[in-house]
Amino acid sequence: PIQPINIEELESQLRPVERYVMRWLEEVEPVVDAQFTAAAVQFQEQEWEMEQLQRQKNEHEAANEDEEDDPLVLEGWDQDIADDVYRRQVAVATKREAEEQANQRAEELRLKQAAEAEAEAIRLALQVAEERRQAEEERRRAELTAGPSRTHAAPAGSKRNRGARPAQDSDQLKI
Repeated sequence: PIQPINIEELESQLRPVERYVMRWLEEVEPVVDAQFTAAAVQFQEQEWEMEQLQRQKNEHEAANEDEEDDPLVLEGWDQDIADDVYRRQVAVATKREAEEQANQRAEELRLKQAAEAEAEAIRLALQVAEERRQAEEERRRAELTAGPSRTHAAPAGSKRNRGARPAQDSDQLKI
C-alpha cells in the first residue's frame, strides 16, 4: 500500500534552493494548470464532436446499406419527362451553337470584306500615284522636246530671234 506523504516533512529535508524552487513552482503551476485545463477541455469537446460526427456517419452508412434499392434509381422517375427535358436542352444547346457559328462566320466575312476594301484602297492609291508619276514624266519629256520656254528665249532683237515670230500660247504644250 502507498503511504501518504507529509509535505512538511519533505520540505524540511530540502535545501534552501530546493525550497525556493518548490515555492516558485507552487506559484507558477496554477497558471500552467489553468491553461492546460482549458486546452484539455477544448480538446475533449472537439474529440466528443468528432466521435458524434463519426457515429452519425456510421449510422447513415448503415441505413444506406439496409436499403435494397439501387441508390442511383429514384422513385417516381418519369423517363418520358426526363427524355423530353433532355431533348429540349439538346435543342437549346444546338441552337446556341448554331448562332455562335453564324456569328463567327459573319465576323469572318466582315473582316474579309474590310481587308478586301483596304486592299482595294491601297491598289487605287498606288494606281493614282503611278498615273501622277507618268503624267509628271510626260510633262518633263514634253518640256525637254519643246525646247526652251519663253523665259529662256533669246531677246527679241538678237540674231538668233530675227525673223522668228514670238511664241504664242497656242504653240505651247498645255499640261
